[in-house]
Amino acid sequence: MYWQIDAFICMLDSMKGRSRNTLVAYRADLRQLKRYLAAHDIAPMEVKPGQLQEYIDRAGKGRLSERTGARRVASTRAFYEFAHSRGWCNRNPASKLVAPKYQIGLSRPPQASEVEQLLAGTGGSDLLSLRDRVTIEIIALTGIRPSELVALDVSDVDCRAGTLRVTGSGANTRTVAIPPSTKDVLVEYVKQLLPIVGSDGPLFITKLEARRMHRTNVNIIINDYFQGSGTRITPTSLRHAVALEAHRKGANAQEIRRLLGLKSRMRAYHYLRLLKQLEAEAPRSK
Repeated sequence: MYWQIDAFICMLDSMKGRSRNTLVAYRADLRQLKRYLAAHDIAPMEVKPGQLQEYIDRAGKGRLSERTGARRVASTRAFYEFAHSRGWCNRNPASKLVAPKYQIGLSRPPQASEVEQLLAGTGGSDLLSLRDRVTIEIIALTGIRPSELVALDVSDVDCRAGTLRVTGSGANTRTVAIPPSTKDVLVEYVKQLLPIVGSDGPLFITKLEARRMHRTNVNIIINDYFQGSGTRITPTSLRHAVALEAHRKGANAQEIRRLLGLKSRMRAYHYLRLLKQLEAEAPRSK
């Protein structure tokens, strides 16, 4: 099935023009489906609709978000539609897949003490150590998305003004203040980075090839620095923590929208409602 997945992803890339993030996510979804089918001795091109639905339902009982669950259904449907068009299977067994219902909410954000512990684990003065520290501090203290972070170029940094020009969804840009504790580290990082990528190059680069980092690298960096803590810290939970702190300081829906780069006003109001639920459930940091 792996070669069939590769053919499907190539089709999406060349004919549909899907984004790199979508291609990576679809490939991961389908490879997980392949492993599930193999573990249950089910031939991928002979799978029945009920067996696919059982797979989707089982996944829904885990820790998947509503968005991830919906994408998994979409990727499975699209793959089998492609497989049917190629004659690999007699019908599309995923045509009537239904996404399971998910409990809508936000994952518990880390408390301030946990974030401080994360930041305290950073150090070193070489390029990659500085990169990791800047990555963690910007994610943990500004709430920008990993995809927005890795899209930053050196030219998006204004060290004098202490700001970043961040491009979010829909190519919308916003100005984000650089945390005071990060500014000096960022200046030193950019100083070491400039001879490698130039003034128009990517701000965050990979270790081996000096290419632009992918958003999955952000997860890896945060996981590496927070292993063994007993608390699951992710870029998403750090983003929630930033928003929750802003809410506690009196930020309204419009301010939350600007802070996080949310697309719509309704989404901002929904997010604020969820933050109020977290405020009621989560203990305040001391």
